[in-house]
Amino acid sequence: MVDPQRPQQQCPICGQWVDVSVYVTGQRARCRCGIHFEVRRDELRPPAPRPRPPAMAPPLAEHPSEALTLPETSPETASANVVPLPPLALAAEGAQPQPRIAPQQQQQVQRTTGPAAPLPTFQGYALIERLGQGGMGEVWKARRQSDGLIVAIKVLSAELAKDHSLLFRFEKEVAALATLDHPGIVKLVGHDFQRRPPFFAMELCDGETLRERMSNAAFAIADRLTVFSELCRVLAHAHERGVIHRDLKPDNVLFDAKGHLKLIDFGLATLINGDPRFQLTQTAMTMGTVDYMPPEQRTDARSVDARGDVWSLGIILYELLAGTLPVGHFKPLTERMPGLDPRLDQLVRATLVADREARLQSAAEMARQIDLVRGQLEAGRADRPADSTHSRLLFWRRPKV
Repeated sequence: MVDPQRPQQQCPICGQWVDVSVYVTGQRARCRCGIHFEVRRDELRPPAPRPRPPAMAPPLAEHPSEALTLPETSPETASANVVPLPPLALAAEGAQPQPRIAPQQQQQVQRTTGPAAPLPTFQGYALIERLGQGGMGEVWKARRQSDGLIVAIKVLSAELAKDHSLLFRFEKEVAALATLDHPGIVKLVGHDFQRRPPFFAMELCDGETLRERMSNAAFAIADRLTVFSELCRVLAHAHERGVIHRDLKPDNVLFDAKGHLKLIDFGLATLINGDPRFQLTQTAMTMGTVDYMPPEQRTDARSVDARGDVWSLGIILYELLAGTLPVGHFKPLTERMPGLDPRLDQLVRATLVADREARLQSAAEMARQIDLVRGQLEAGRADRPADSTHSRLLFWRRPKV
C-alpha cells in the first residue's frame, strides 16, 4: 500500500499512485501493473495532510422550524411506491410505519447497477488476486491446480490480441522464456495461445527491483559487484542460447523472497536461433529504454546482437556505483568515489564504445573482470575498518532535486 505521507506520481497507464520517494527526476519507476514510467518531480502529488480528529456533530434541531422536512408526495405516488407494514409487525416492533421500496423499484435498482463483471478463467489455474494492469494487459496472481504452485499470469488484452504485431511480440516473449533455463531468469510455467485472449504463466517474483535496492546507501560495494557479476552470467547464459534481451535496466532485475536475482521482461528480446519468425525486427524500428539503449539499437534494432546488451550492462554498472547515469562526458568512477579500483573505470570505458567492434565483446568477459576486482576487494576487507570506502558505499549520495 502506498504511504500517503510520501511523494507519489500517477502511473500513466493504469492511473495508480506510485511511491517515488527513492527516485530522482529522469529515472524510471515501476508500477504494480508492470509498466515503467519516467519520474518527474513537477508531476508529483504532495504528501497527504495528516488526518484530523472528526469534528463534533451539531446538535439536533429542537425548534420545529429548524427540523428537516421531506418533500410532499401525492397520494397516487405513495400508493404506487410504498408498501405498508402489517399492523401486527408494527405493534411487535413498537415503531412508526416506515416506507418500503416496492418490488418493482427493487428490480429497477438491480437492472441499473447490473451484476459484477465475471472474473477471467484460466484452465488449470485458480485466481487469487489481480496484481495490476499494464499497457499489454493484466497480470494476475494464481495457484496452479496441479501442484499448488503460486504463479503470475500475464494475459494479453482482448483489443491488443487483434493486433498481429502485438500478438507476435507476446508469443516471442514466451518463446524466449521457453528457450532459457537458468535460476537467474524468471521461469515459464505454462501458456495457452489457443485461448482468446492468450496468456502465459510464469514464476511469481514480487520482490524489490535492483533500482530500489541500489538506492540504499548501506548496500556495500562488494555486494553490488557480486550482484552485477551474477547479472552478467545470467546474460551470458541467454546469449549462449541465442536470446538477446534488448531492454536491460535496473527495473527489469528483481529479487525474490530469498534474495535471489531474477531477470524479467523478455518482451523485446531477439531470438537468433529457433523459429525464424522471431529472428528479425522491422528495419529502423526503435524499441527499448533510451537511457540504456546502445547506439546501434537507436538506428536499426534489427542489427542488435549480444554486444548491445554489453553496452546496457556498462550503463548499469556505472549507475550501480555512482548513483547516476553516465551522460555525455561523464566523470570516471574513481573521481566520484576516491578509493575505487581503477579497473572499474577501464571496464566502463570498454563497454561504452559506440563502435561495437571495438567494444567489450561478451557478458561472460565482463563477469570475469568484475570477479577479479571482487577478489582483490574481498582479500583486503579483513585489513580495513568495517566502514571503509572499500566496504561501504559512503560516498554514494542521491543527487538533490
